[in-house]
Amino acid sequence: MGNAVLTYNIEVEKSTQKNFYEGNLTITSSEDLTIDLIKGFVDLEGRGKMNSFKEKLVTFNIETQQLNLTKGTQIIPFTFELPENTIDAYEGKSANISYKCGAIFYVNENDLDKLNTSAFSKIKSLLSTDKSIITPTYSFNKPTTPKTYKIIAQKTQLLLKANSTTFFSSFFIIGIIYLILYAIFKFTPNFAHIFFILIPGGLLFVIMQKSKENSMGDVFLNTFEKENGFSCEINTQKKIKLNNVIVYYKINEKVVDTRGTSDYTHIETLYKSPKQKLTKLENASIEFDFPDNKNLYPFKYKNVSIEWVLTIEATNSNGVDESLTCSLLLD
Repeated sequence: MGNAVLTYNIEVEKSTQKNFYEGNLTITSSEDLTIDLIKGFVDLEGRGKMNSFKEKLVTFNIETQQLNLTKGTQIIPFTFELPENTIDAYEGKSANISYKCGAIFYVNENDLDKLNTSAFSKIKSLLSTDKSIITPTYSFNKPTTPKTYKIIAQKTQLLLKANSTTFFSSFFIIGIIYLILYAIFKFTPNFAHIFFILIPGGLLFVIMQKSKENSMGDVFLNTFEKENGFSCEINTQKKIKLNNVIVYYKINEKVVDTRGTSDYTHIETLYKSPKQKLTKLENASIEFDFPDNKNLYPFKYKNVSIEWVLTIEATNSNGVDESLTCSLLLD
């Protein structure tokens, strides 16, 4: 093992050309070394409350000619092009997606013995089986593409969300029936009876939820584009008696965590519009402005997504809170 130590740094910035980037590889060598080839690469990395991922997007040549490094510092410029339609870098509450650039040095075989390999471990470089040296990766900024929000005119059915009142009521009813049967037949309770409560309770919950949906009828949302926002019309098939009706939309970050035995979804609200009150739901019209933050455009990549959701909250004739939701689509 020799005493030659290589240290390096990579800086990347956006070029004036579409999808092109320019950078500089700064190399400092403690001794004279011959490098046969230097390649670069760009990875797309995702981290957060989910399975981390790393994808190699592009590899490119930084130096194809044999390079005689003299003791000291040398700066090598390079360029690369990212593929079309790559997503913007994203830094959210539960997930981050970033771009990282690294380099691979192919040291001339006659100079391999000069390298101080223990120094590589200190700077987290990797001397691979083909004797190439892979540098640490350096994050660079892929500028967020400025976008103008534009709603897609659409007719969407609002879905009635299940609530805890319906859930607990269904199991309460089954529990009462179980107690009545116990009082009549005097059977011995056992563990298997749990399934005789859970299964009918689940079925009753589905029936009660479907019954509420049928009694309410279909509720549709029509969306239209307007300057710096969008307008909505709510149409119902039946006359619905609801009180304290409010309408708003939210922009949510959704991250699906598949690391455990079962999936778990982290939902964080990035923006919530002002709430608007309605005196009635039938043929109601409302208008909303877009958020000032222009970096909340909907997207989905692997287990990370941003979604726009419109919500109607109200109280039914029995005093129970109800909620209807639908997704908003943007162009």
